[in-house]
Amino acid sequence: MLCFDPAPSLSPKLVCHQETCTITAHACMELASVVQMLDCEPPRLFRCRVKVTKCTPSNPAHFTRLWCPSCKIDGYPLDQINAPCVSCAGLLELLYVFSFTVRDRTGEIDVMLFGQDATHFLQGVPAADLTQDQTAREAVTDLVRRVRGAWMDCCLKSYQHVHTGETMFRIFDTELAPEF
Repeated sequence: MLCFDPAPSLSPKLVCHQETCTITAHACMELASVVQMLDCEPPRLFRCRVKVTKCTPSNPAHFTRLWCPSCKIDGYPLDQINAPCVSCAGLLELLYVFSFTVRDRTGEIDVMLFGQDATHFLQGVPAADLTQDQTAREAVTDLVRRVRGAWMDCCLKSYQHVHTGETMFRIFDTELAPEF
């Protein structure tokens, strides 16, 4: 019932929800509450309407990480942007990794924003060293400031954390509306 099952006749066109600050490609999906999402075994896809109550890290300057996409190792210091990966000698890349705590009338969960899904959510602002790139930092800070306390429709993927087995949620196919 709550699991996403796209019908071939549905258009992939983005739909803006006037009453929320976001645009999602899956407006036809039934809305799920936080408690309904927590009751489902991962992996599942959901659409929910929630309010952002917290952002982690709290400073958007720390939203990006340096990582190796080949061997999936992250945590490199940002000043090593031109250094090779110590494990595979591959090129390192910057990507967004941050989370929101969101709530509805039934409960509260943390949702991750990661990689291209996070870039899409942030209206295409590319991942950069936000401690150094003032223009990108100001753009991201402004977008995050606007979403705090606002209602948003978002699509979530539930999954199990590979090390802890904990159910996690990640935003996908959702972006902040340009006119918001």
